[in-house]
Amino acid sequence: MTNAIPFQDVVKDSIVIKRVTQGHLPSITGDARMSLMLRLCCLMSECWSTDPSQRPTALDCLKSLDWMPMIAPNPGRTTAAMIPAVHSPQLLLKLAEMHLNQNDHANASKFYTEALGIFTHTADTQGRGRTLERLGEVHRLQGKAEEAVAFYSDALEILTNIDDKTMKASTLWGLAYVYKTQNKYSEAASFYSDALKIHTDLNNSYGKASALFGLAEVHRLRKQYSQAVPFYSDALRIDTDIGDRQGRASAMWGLAEVHRLQNEYNQAIAIYSDALQIYTDIGDNRGRGYALVGLADVNSSQGRHNDAIDLYEQAAQLFEQVGYASKATLILERAADVRRLVELGAAA
Repeated sequence: MTNAIPFQDVVKDSIVIKRVTQGHLPSITGDARMSLMLRLCCLMSECWSTDPSQRPTALDCLKSLDWMPMIAPNPGRTTAAMIPAVHSPQLLLKLAEMHLNQNDHANASKFYTEALGIFTHTADTQGRGRTLERLGEVHRLQGKAEEAVAFYSDALEILTNIDDKTMKASTLWGLAYVYKTQNKYSEAASFYSDALKIHTDLNNSYGKASALFGLAEVHRLRKQYSQAVPFYSDALRIDTDIGDRQGRASAMWGLAEVHRLQNEYNQAIAIYSDALQIYTDIGDNRGRGYALVGLADVNSSQGRHNDAIDLYEQAAQLFEQVGYASKATLILERAADVRRLVELGAAA
C-alpha cells in the first residue's frame, strides 16, 4: 500500500523492524505523501491499544480497510502533484470515497464528478450509474435534497435498465431517506420497501437492517408507534447478528424514542442507556448526543429537572464537537427552558 514510504532511506527490513519496536517512528502528518496512509496508521494504533475494550473488532478493521485507497505514495512527488495525473476512474472513485469518509464533501464531489466524466466519455453505463448514486449520496449528506434526488433519480433509471440490483437498492434507500427528511412519508415508505425487497432477495443483511430501520423511522415520525416497534426490533436483531454496533445502537435509540413518546419511561431509560454505552464504546459522539438528549427528555418529563439540564448540556457539548452547532443551540435552549421551570418553582 505504501511501498518503502516512510522508510525509503532504509535498505534492510531488519532496521525497519528495530525502529518500529523501539518506537522511532516518523511523523505521519508532516509529509504530504503520508496523508494517504493516515487512516491506516490510526487503525494500527487503535489495534495496539493496551485496553482490549478499545481495540476495534475484526469486522471494524475490515470495514475501515475497505474504503482506504490502495495507492502507493510516490517518493518523489507530493499527494497534490499526484492527483491531477489520475486518469483511472476506479482510482478517482477510491479517492472520492476516502474524502467522503472524512466528511470532505467538496473533494469527494470533485473526484466523483471527474470519474463520471470518464465513464460518460467511455460509454461505461454501469460506472456512470454507480457514480451518479455516489454523487446523490454526497449531496444527501450535505442536506441538499433537490440535488440529491436529481442524481439518485438518474442513477435509478440507469441501474434499473442494466439490472444492477445492489446499487439499485442503495439508490432506493437514498431516495427514501431524502423524502423522509422532506416529510414525504408515503414516498419514503415506498422506496424503503422496494429497497428492503431487493436486499432480502440478495440476502444482504446489512442493507436489510438499514431498510427496516428506515421504515421504522417513517412509522415513528407518523406517530404509528405500534407499527414502528416491529421494524426497529427486526433491525436490532439483524444488526446484533452481524455485529453492526452502530446499527444496533441506532435501532435501540429508535425503540427508546417510541417508549418515551408513549410515556413508557422506565423502558425508555433502559434502552437509551444501552444505546449510549454502545455509542461511547465506538466513539460516536453524535450518537452519544442524541442518546443523552433522549435521557434528558425523560428526566424532564418526570420532573427531574436538574438532571435533565445536566444531560442537555452534555449533549450540546458533544454536538458542538462534531460540528452540529445549530443542534447544540437548540439543545441549550431546551436546557434554558427547563432551568426557567426550576426557577419558577423555587420562586413559588
